[in-house]
Amino acid sequence: MINMLFLLIAVFILITLLDLKELLGLNNKPVAVILYSIIMLCGLTIGILLILDRAPQSPAVLIEKIIGLLPGR
Repeated sequence: MINMLFLLIAVFILITLLDLKELLGLNNKPVAVILYSIIMLCGLTIGILLILDRAPQSPAVLIEKIIGLLPGR
């Protein structure tokens, strides 16, 4: 399990290094870097949860809870 975590982190670092050149070449750098970081952190978090056998909750459950809060239901 520890090996899988190290491999996951290494892959994310490699992807980030490969994308860094493109990110720095954009006109709207701060927004692009922030969005890229959020997406990468979400992916890394989901990957770690899956490795640790703590799968994230299905989006369908969250959508049902939101719809249940709507008036008229």
